[in-house]
Amino acid sequence: MKSNSLNRGLVKITNKLNSYSLNYVADVEIYPIHKGFSGPTGNVVKSVFSSAIIVGKSESNTSELLEELIAGLSYAGDPGAHSNLEHVGSSEHKQDFENLKNKLKYY
Repeated sequence: MKSNSLNRGLVKITNKLNSYSLNYVADVEIYPIHKGFSGPTGNVVKSVFSSAIIVGKSESNTSELLEELIAGLSYAGDPGAHSNLEHVGSSEHKQDFENLKNKLKYY
């Protein structure tokens, strides 16, 4: 399943961010929704999770998802809570995002 490959890539990124972090944990997972599934948002979410409370909703596309992921996974924090400061913004970090972009092309 495609989401497994994407989630493995996300785990690699978050593991690097979480190593040598302080009061910080990054954890992201993509949950697949079967193509062609339609209906009210609540039903779509419940198809993935056995139960859910919907507080708000908005539509997005793959490029918006990628933008939000990169923004969240680029968060450096502050002196009291931060990710791996040597990794954030490094060439390896940027390459991780390129790999993520390549995986998202297939969604």
